[in-house]
Amino acid sequence: MRKLDAILNLYSIKNVKREGWRRIGLTSVESVSDHSYMMTLLILLLKDEFDGLDQCKLLQLAVLHDLAEVEIGDVVWETSGQQNLKLKADKDKLELNSLNKILPESITTSISLQQLIVEYLNKSSPEARLVQQIDKLEMVLQALVYYQSSRDERTYDFLITAKKYITHPALKKIFNQAESMFNL
Repeated sequence: MRKLDAILNLYSIKNVKREGWRRIGLTSVESVSDHSYMMTLLILLLKDEFDGLDQCKLLQLAVLHDLAEVEIGDVVWETSGQQNLKLKADKDKLELNSLNKILPESITTSISLQQLIVEYLNKSSPEARLVQQIDKLEMVLQALVYYQSSRDERTYDFLITAKKYITHPALKKIFNQAESMFNL
């Protein structure tokens, strides 16, 4: 695969809709790229809270964390706090298997993009663990945005799902503020 073909294929992530929102009946929902963009923005806005962590790696992980969804789509493995761990494991395997297809050697850099995604999936660095929490916080903030515009109480289920994952003090504070804005 030529480098340009691989890059153009990645553009399709703009069209992959976040499945969790669609499952509760919302019609105009964010894309995976919208979600990743907001994660990177959160990292930039909160960077002073992340002393001792590699800011560049945080941004790289946020941009790359859902890249495999170009091939596999957005797989929802947890709803309302209920986990399907087999589905999560299957999703992780699918993501790893699709990386070589969507990131051929012709577009990898000195820092292996595949290596970063594996690091994220395995939570093998402090940066990967923090970005996983930011992933959940971004989902909570998007739930709040949808709740404020629709008053759809099903969006609150996304807070239930995320709550146990968010442990960083600065992220927890934002989570608590967001939770208080749900008028249930």
